[in-house]
Amino acid sequence: MDMDQRDTNTNLPPMTMSVAVPAIPASIRNKNGLAWATRLRIVAIVTFLTGASGFLFLPEELKSLILMPSMLILFVLMLVATHQLEKLVGERDDYERRLQEMAFTLCEKNSNLKQLVQIDPLTQLLNRRGLEKALSVEVSRAQRMELRMFAILLDCDDFKAVNENHGHAGGDLVLQSMATNIFRSIRPTDYVSRIGGDEFIAFLIEMEEDEAGRVAERIRASIAESPAVFNGKALPCTASLGVAELPANVQSIEEVLTLTRQALQSSKTSGKNSVTISGLHGAVIGR
Repeated sequence: MDMDQRDTNTNLPPMTMSVAVPAIPASIRNKNGLAWATRLRIVAIVTFLTGASGFLFLPEELKSLILMPSMLILFVLMLVATHQLEKLVGERDDYERRLQEMAFTLCEKNSNLKQLVQIDPLTQLLNRRGLEKALSVEVSRAQRMELRMFAILLDCDDFKAVNENHGHAGGDLVLQSMATNIFRSIRPTDYVSRIGGDEFIAFLIEMEEDEAGRVAERIRASIAESPAVFNGKALPCTASLGVAELPANVQSIEEVLTLTRQALQSSKTSGKNSVTISGLHGAVIGR
C-alpha cells in the first residue's frame, strides 16, 4: 500500500510513539469486516492517546511495569486489525479480478454477437447488414477524397441444378468455394458479401474502370478453374458477373443492386460465365 494511502498520527504528546495505521480502502464493501476493523483502529488510537496522557505522571517504577504490557497489547491489536485489513484487501482484489474477467467475457461475447449479426455463417463473408455498414463508411471516405468506386454483382450459373443433382450439401460446398475464390481475387482493402442465395457483391474503392474489369475477370476465371469437391468428385461451376461504377452519393445496397443488375443480366443472356461492365447510368459499355 502506498504511503499516501495511510493515516499517519503525528500529533502525539512527547515521549510517545507514532504508529501508521493503514486506511481501509473505500472500494471494500464488506460492511461487517469494515466496521470491525474500524472499531479496532479506534480502540488502538484511544489506547495510545489515553496511555500517552497518563504515562508521564506515573512513577518511574510503574512506567517500566506498564510500558511493555501496553506495547504488547497495542501490538496484538494492530496485528489483528492488519490481518483483517489484509483479508478485506484480498477480497477486494478478488472482486476486481472477477469483474475484469466478466468485463473481458462480455467484450468477447459482444464481439461474437457483432460477428453473428454481420457475417454470413455459411461462407464467413459479410452479409447484407455487414456490407451496408462498410458501404456507409467507405462512401464517406470516397466522397472526401474524391475516389472512384465500383461494385461487382455475381451469381452462380445454374445453381438450381447443383442443388437438384447433389443436394444442399453439394450446393453449400459450391457457395463456399465461390466465396473463397472471390475473396482471394480481391485486395485486402476491398469488401465482399453474400447478399442472399447464390448472389455475391464485391465492393471496390479507389480503382479505375479497367482495373475493376480485370478484378471481375480474375474472379470469373478463379471460380471456373477451381471447382468444389463433393464426395471425391469435382462440381464444375461458373459465374456471371456485372460491373458498375457507383455514384458518389450511393447510400444503400439496393442502389448498388439496381446499378449492377442490368450488367449481370447481360452476362446471363450472352451465354453465362462472362463479365459485363456498365457505365455510370446503366448503359452496357463493355463485355
